[in-house]
Amino acid sequence: MKTRLSPRAGFFVLAILLTLLALGGCRAFEPEAVVVNQMPETYIIGSPMEHGGGYYHFHVFWYGSDRDGTVERFVWALTDTTLQDEDTVEDEEDENFNPALDASQLEIGHWTTKTDSIFDFTINQGVGTSYDMTLHMVAQDDFGDFDRTPARLHFFSNTLGNPQIQFFRIKEVLDGGSVRVDTAQVALGYVDTVGFNKRYEVFWKGSTPNIRGYDLTALAKIDTVYPYDDGLFGYKWRLGGELGGDCQPTLDDCWSPRLFDEASADSFSYFGDFTRLVFNNDGSGTSPFRRLLDPGTVNLQVNSIDVAGVEVADYLREFTFVVNYDPDTYILDNELDFAHPEDSQTYPYYVLLNDPLRIPHAFGSGDRVPDRSYVVFKALGRDNRLDVPLDSSFGMGFTGFAEGEIENYTGGRYSFRTSASDLDTEPEWGEGLDGWYADTLGVLVAPRSEMTVSLQAVDEFGRRDGSPASISFEVGNPPCVQCIEVLPKGGTSAFDASLACYDPSAGASHPCFGAPAEMFVRTTGDSLAGRHYLTQLPEAAFMAIDKVTDFVSFEVDTAGLGVSKHLVKCAVFGMDVLFHGQDHVDERYTEAGQSRWRTMAWKTQIDYDCDPDNVIQDGGGSDNIDVENWGESDGDGLKITTTGLWKKLVRVYVPEDLVNSGVATYRQRLYLNHVWDFISPYNPDDPRVDELFALTTRQFGEGRIQGVALDQTQCLTTPLRPGFYHTFQGMRPPAATPPGGSTWRACTMSGPGIVVDGSIPLPQMAMASNNNEPVMQYFKIVVQAGSGAGEDVECIGDGF
Repeated sequence: MKTRLSPRAGFFVLAILLTLLALGGCRAFEPEAVVVNQMPETYIIGSPMEHGGGYYHFHVFWYGSDRDGTVERFVWALTDTTLQDEDTVEDEEDENFNPALDASQLEIGHWTTKTDSIFDFTINQGVGTSYDMTLHMVAQDDFGDFDRTPARLHFFSNTLGNPQIQFFRIKEVLDGGSVRVDTAQVALGYVDTVGFNKRYEVFWKGSTPNIRGYDLTALAKIDTVYPYDDGLFGYKWRLGGELGGDCQPTLDDCWSPRLFDEASADSFSYFGDFTRLVFNNDGSGTSPFRRLLDPGTVNLQVNSIDVAGVEVADYLREFTFVVNYDPDTYILDNELDFAHPEDSQTYPYYVLLNDPLRIPHAFGSGDRVPDRSYVVFKALGRDNRLDVPLDSSFGMGFTGFAEGEIENYTGGRYSFRTSASDLDTEPEWGEGLDGWYADTLGVLVAPRSEMTVSLQAVDEFGRRDGSPASISFEVGNPPCVQCIEVLPKGGTSAFDASLACYDPSAGASHPCFGAPAEMFVRTTGDSLAGRHYLTQLPEAAFMAIDKVTDFVSFEVDTAGLGVSKHLVKCAVFGMDVLFHGQDHVDERYTEAGQSRWRTMAWKTQIDYDCDPDNVIQDGGGSDNIDVENWGESDGDGLKITTTGLWKKLVRVYVPEDLVNSGVATYRQRLYLNHVWDFISPYNPDDPRVDELFALTTRQFGEGRIQGVALDQTQCLTTPLRPGFYHTFQGMRPPAATPPGGSTWRACTMSGPGIVVDGSIPLPQMAMASNNNEPVMQYFKIVVQAGSGAGEDVECIGDGF
């Protein structure tokens, strides 16, 4: 039992103490502090794991003790967890809750006389599913004093996940030829569609995984919004864009439903029991649910919060539907127009650009059409039957575009796409059978490509068919090699443009490719009957052989070369190689003035049996089968004749001493002029003579010509020929024929009304003859050396 002194007794004791102090003189006296009451202590003994978690619904146990009295009750609070600063021993949580130090903190406290309770440590952090928390528990004793060192529990509260929303829609749908009302759950992310001027209803229901551990009775006590067993406190919704009043969610509360707050004279949103929205979509009012919805997208968001204080994740709130269905498009594929039987043409078709009669040739998806043709497609379109027309006089619009994937000649692929054609709202064929309108669209094809032409029907609101009707087809046929002909310079060809294409794999005889062409060389004496002699050119040159590397070049000006090179004077003979080829019969340029465009480019290479590394480069242009000759070269080496034949002049260099005096004399002069130093013993059989003889006769003997024809060329070459594939703004060419007598592939394209949308160089789009495998033509050059009948000289190598 605790005893208390009366005020009078206290005064008497104080007087005695003062008397004793006075009697004591200078003796020091310090009174002992009297502890009137000792603070209680608080303990949490059953709880979530310290610094851990596991759920938000916990049964917590605690107790208090007081050494000089009793614990009357407890006050507790829940705050954010503050991490302890390691540099101080002070408990930073005292700033959050310690009523012994700051009584004002009792405002957030909760009083209880119990020593255990079930807590719902709700998250209340939006969509977050976990939250760091501190539970403060403080005992108060019978003197009214608080524990100065509260019992605290640092933990995190976490849930099983976010609540979820399931959306359902009610609308009219086509079922065969009739319309029925359909109710269905809408999959997450699916964009639904409703017809223009048609009623639409969306409703939703939610669920949450965060009701584990509750029985129905306990859940009903805290779930205050019907139904009372789903753990949700209701729903909010908001509309986006103009339907939602252009409200900015980052600046304002855009949610509904709302209540009016008299204190602030403003409204605020709350989670209510609304679970559906009905869009009458009929113009009966001005609200979003009465107005006639514009064609386009309607964005709705629905949110909910559950008993754990967790909201629906942002990406699960979205529901979108589109007002106004896509129109339907059908493209004819090698078939007649079933809705307009008066049109007897089969679509699609192509017209050859060089055909003055413009005869249409029908084809189908996957077929191959010729390059240099114009393709025409026909599409049928009608509006969806679930849309109620606003303008009954509007038929259907059409637009289209073309795409191409070019298989580049040099490898890889290149894709392009034209701009969309102008919208035609007055199609050529009006409403036909079953409500179909129809229109056509044409485009110039792109060489060496797979092209896809797509057409879209467009309704009165400008809504295009989101899945255009398309047809894909191949474009282009390779050119061919007709002949590779070897003649003396200035010789007359034995073939004209009617010569058949040569097929190396057919094995059939061909008038051009028979026995090797045999050419002879001589400067003196009579020509032998039956032999074809090369033409001697009115020029001379020296064969220059490097004394170290044995590299051979042909020089006219030899000043300063005699020290490092062996100089052998040569007579020069000319041999013409004619490359006969032509483009595919449907793709040729046949108009006046275009005969030189018979074949656009060639790849060639001339080899000699005794020159396997192709050191000797013959004639104009590139003497390399891997390099394209797009046009004539400078000088007189490579020419394109008026008939479109490509002609390469090959110079054959023959040592004068050999052809005039014979082999023996030539070998002796090689020794005397280039090997013997006049000091060493005389030895005309020195091996170096054999080497020089071989180096100076490598053009003689067997030879081979390789040729590949190409069907495109490039600009800035001679003669000037078409070098670009152009696409035009609006897709269609602006006229039936190009201006000024040019072609639609001219290097420069201009004229009234012509707007070029893009240009692709043709060299990358070239197609090669014989699948890019060279056609071979063989020949032989024989030198008739010495006077009189002479002796035949040819170099013998390892063979091709």
